[in-house]
Amino acid sequence: MVYDYRSLFLFHHSTKFRRILVAITEDKKFENFILILIILNSIGLLMYDYKDRNNCHDYNIYVERSMGIFTWFFIGEAVLKIIAQGFIQHRNAYLRDSWNWLDLLVVITALVEMAFGGQNFKGLRTLRVFRPLRSINQFPAMKRLIRSLGASAGPLLQAVFFLSVVFILFSILGVKQFYGSFYQRCRLTSAPVNLGNDTWVWPYDKTIDRLCSKNSGGYQCKVGQICGTPLDMNLDLSTDRPESQKLINYGVTTFDNLFFGIITIFQMITQEGWVYLMYNLIDSGNPYIGRIFCVGIIISCSFFLLNVFLAVLAESIDEASKEDPYEIKKKDEITKSLLWARTKKNGEIYKGKIGIEEI
Repeated sequence: MVYDYRSLFLFHHSTKFRRILVAITEDKKFENFILILIILNSIGLLMYDYKDRNNCHDYNIYVERSMGIFTWFFIGEAVLKIIAQGFIQHRNAYLRDSWNWLDLLVVITALVEMAFGGQNFKGLRTLRVFRPLRSINQFPAMKRLIRSLGASAGPLLQAVFFLSVVFILFSILGVKQFYGSFYQRCRLTSAPVNLGNDTWVWPYDKTIDRLCSKNSGGYQCKVGQICGTPLDMNLDLSTDRPESQKLINYGVTTFDNLFFGIITIFQMITQEGWVYLMYNLIDSGNPYIGRIFCVGIIISCSFFLLNVFLAVLAESIDEASKEDPYEIKKKDEITKSLLWARTKKNGEIYKGKIGIEEI
């Protein structure tokens, strides 16, 4: 590993001070110590009582003080690494590792919060949630997983586009076939009733917890009742107060328009409550069309298209695992051995086993 000739334009490679810092920051014990601090800091974030955001009670005061101790440790870690590795100029400098950007963000926000007392910058406390993510920098396997996710972004976007097209197609079919069917209820009167102040409603039998069908295929109302929707009487759908009806999922999963149709399709492919949606479609229309429509969505979207995403991720992870093991193994061998710094003719610092020269 090669570091800058003169870190921060101040610390020469030949000074004992910088040699010590290089040895400390590259020691495995130092990395394990920082990892323990990250875990303890994460536990502290869990213990914080977020109902008392102004720290009015002693409990939060003590937790907040412990957070300050961890903050100083993280600041010290960043300072040691910047002096040892250089800041950004050299190819192996601190900020040339993209994972260190997260560490630096945590340090900067903590410094700003301490500098201004945290009163006018309480929103910066939200960025404390990034502190547990710093543990990713300590595990090569997790880094490899994150890199594989990033590498799969392109194929995933293509899969998302294809899935969106299928969503829109099924949503259009649903709107064309089932528009208004989720409001078909067994009406108690043959016409809407005026409640006064020009307020009209068409009362339905609330004891029947099922939708009805205007045709002979689905559920049929009792004698003397009429199956219909407010739209049949030129009334607004809101007169039925769908937001209070559990049967139709409070008016969220319907095929009233393309947008709600996409939401309904999305819920169905998660297989969460899709059977009840199918029952409603069976009761309110042609049973065979409702079954074919819902089962077709489950097979094509839930079983097939969602597995495409898993296949893309699996392929990316497999490719990443084929590329990285040699580099990870090489790094582990170097860090586990006794590292030392010595000067080359070009003035850069090299680390390696005694007697082994790194190019």
